[in-house]
Amino acid sequence: MEKEKLTYRDFTFDDLETVCKLPRNKQELFFMFPKADFPLTINQLKNTIKDTLKNLDLRFVLDSNYIEVNLEHKHSFFDTVGYTEKPDEVCAKILEGRVALIVDGTSFVITVPYFFMENY
Repeated sequence: MEKEKLTYRDFTFDDLETVCKLPRNKQELFFMFPKADFPLTINQLKNTIKDTLKNLDLRFVLDSNYIEVNLEHKHSFFDTVGYTEKPDEVCAKILEGRVALIVDGTSFVITVPYFFMENY
């Protein structure tokens, strides 16, 4: 039996339709994206992505920590952005529906969202 090979491609705005279909009810949407209204729409996601990217204060990126500092919620006692060096953790989080940010030349991968229960 031949193993299926994993492939990689860049995220495009066409993928937003697939993401919008993931939450099946209000409760699932709340844990995925608390500020969104059910049903999740492509415009809600596009606006959030654009606002987040617009608010990033970056002139250059030398390390993944430059991005992490800009993505963290400033008014939280707990971590809101995760990071790891373990490829198996990154794969597991991607399969859970999270986003992994990989910066070329660094060993750390940023994962968002980072949940409260991961602090323990």
